[in-house]
Amino acid sequence: MSCPKLIFLISVFLSVNLTAQDTFSIVAVDTITNEVGSTGASCTRLVLRIGDLLPGLGAINSQCDWVAENQNYARSLMQQGFAPQQIIDSLVTKDATGDSSRRQYGIIDLVDNGRTAAFTGSNCRNYKNHILAKNYAIQGNILQGPQILDSMEVRFLTTAGDLADKLMSALQGAKVPGADTRCLNAGISSSAAFIKVARPQDTTGTFFLDIEVQTEDNRGGVSIPLIRYRPYSMNGDWAIRPALSLLMLLNFFRVNLYYIRVTQIPSIHQP
Repeated sequence: MSCPKLIFLISVFLSVNLTAQDTFSIVAVDTITNEVGSTGASCTRLVLRIGDLLPGLGAINSQCDWVAENQNYARSLMQQGFAPQQIIDSLVTKDATGDSSRRQYGIIDLVDNGRTAAFTGSNCRNYKNHILAKNYAIQGNILQGPQILDSMEVRFLTTAGDLADKLMSALQGAKVPGADTRCLNAGISSSAAFIKVARPQDTTGTFFLDIEVQTEDNRGGVSIPLIRYRPYSMNGDWAIRPALSLLMLLNFFRVNLYYIRVTQIPSIHQP
């Protein structure tokens, strides 16, 4: 029997004003299940592009001044078996525009129970930094301070559960007004976020968990985040896990929920 699949397109109407902000994110692996994952948030919808998962191999986050060519190049190097630090070194020396000072990367793979590397360019705006450990890399720029990344790390390390639970908790660690200083007046930390987890048997673009949240201005000044569930493989808890992640993401935006409209219902694929 094939796994059930769930595809949602949900519109949620909120009362919140938007401002611009930059990015904080984490890539991580579970060396027992061989899952790879990425999550991040920003005030630009470009954040939805920064996380690149390679099922069974690793994950790459590319942020600050995002360039598609750099991200594609990093992917090709990981597919060829290069280590995270080798990928970083090559990205820095062979930047698509010749200026790696405006790039920030976090890369992890599953080799040797997890190898990580990161890079924060000198011209990314402050506060900027990254944190490396054996099975995760956390990075951010234009942050309120080092406490944002520290909080993400503590939440990731102390949360029980699977990789998705730990990633979602890490993102919640940055849920403070003005985590990015440009959002302080709006009292929010982000207007777009994503979380992705891939299992070894997943194919690129069809992951075990892939959720995106973004807000857009609507007529009358009301903002609409679009929460999109891409194909999500489920077991007996299929109705619970996506719902919990969705509620946590909504809470991340510190907003008032009016209603949820489901425009595509779940579909179950039989054998």
